[in-house]
This record gives sequence, structure tokens and C-alpha cells, in this order.
Amino acid sequence: FLKKNLKLKDRFGISIYSPEDLNWINSKILKVIQIPFNLCDYRWKKIILELKEKIIVRSVFLQGIFFCEDSKIPTKIKPEVTKVKSKINFFVKKFKRFDMKDLLFNYVKYYNFKGIIIGVDNEDHLKELFFYMNRPKFKKKEIMEINRKLQISENIIDPRKWY
Repeated sequence: FLKKNLKLKDRFGISIYSPEDLNWINSKILKVIQIPFNLCDYRWKKIILELKEKIIVRSVFLQGIFFCEDSKIPTKIKPEVTKVKSKINFFVKKFKRFDMKDLLFNYVKYYNFKGIIIGVDNEDHLKELFFYMNRPKFKKKEIMEINRKLQISENIIDPRKWY
């Protein structure tokens, strides 16, 4: 297909949901691979090192699940979300981050992906993101500690399994 459509060659990318999806695509011909990646999503850790120059990440804030009112968290994952929020807040204090959004955003920023996609609702939300973008970078030892101590079930990291 791409040989017949050379104009697409340098613009062709794909959005995937899990590392297993990489098994059926040819990452050599793709310019961009969009993945869900965040502090909780350990599934991508091995892959991101070899492909990070092609990766654009989404779901940095895991669709906002940690910012929801308790009554809006799906019942199926509510107990685990509560535990994870507690762990995230522990790291916010330990690493002197501004708040949970700072920790979540800058965790992803540490990996130096090709790009990060974040939806915004208004101008204030956009300004808030620039604030987090300009916060201090994580140190490697901090990232390693988070990765070691924060193990999350796939029920939380995959929103398709929330209900």
C-alpha cells in the first residue's frame, strides 16, 4: 500500500492500545506510533526505549480518573483507584511536586517522547499545562523508585475495563 502511495510514507502513523498491537504492525514504516502512557502503565516500559523517537503519548492523566469525585469513579475499580491515589500523593510529597498533575505530567515528560497529546477544556486549562511543562524534571532515581513501588492492575490502566 505505501509503495503505491509514496506521498503518505513520511506521514503514516498508527494509534494503538496495547503493546501486543505492535506484533501486527511494521514499526519500521511508521513515522508515528501513538500510545496510552502514564505513570501507572507499566506495560510499555520495555518498548519505549527502542521506539521513543516515534512515540506520541496520550492518556497522560489516565482520562482524569484520579481527579474524579469518588462518586464518579466506576465501582469496579474504585477501591484500587483509591489506593493508587494515595500512593501518587505519597510521591507528590516525597519528590516535592506541586500536585498530582505535576507528578503525572512530568513523569511522562521525563521519557522525552516525540510528543504528548493532552486535551484541554479551556484557556485556563492550557495555561495550567504550560505551568506543569515548566516544572523541574524528575531525576532518574526518582523515576526508578516510582517504577519499582507503583504496580497497578490492568483494570485501572485500560479504561476499556472500567465497567
